[in-house]
Amino acid sequence: MEEEKGDSVQSNVTLCRLFEEDAVSVKKDGQFRCGVVLESSEYVSSDEDADDDICADVKLRRGTVRVAWHPEGTEEVVDENTVSSHLVSR
Repeated sequence: MEEEKGDSVQSNVTLCRLFEEDAVSVKKDGQFRCGVVLESSEYVSSDEDADDDICADVKLRRGTVRVAWHPEGTEEVVDENTVSSHLVSR
């Protein structure tokens, strides 16, 4: 049983392409919008408490990330495939 649990965590991590503190951008209406990933679905499980979320009203699911957009600071949960990553270093 322990081995199965480890495998599911590993498979979830390999599905994530964005991680906390990654710089991202999206082009919308001809303009770029930049932000920072606050939370990824890297370790999301179905039994997490809502109290642990930054914004409990919108929970992360596999393949999504919570982004804080610059300069407003507004937070939004978006699909990983809708934003571009700008890696400097990890």
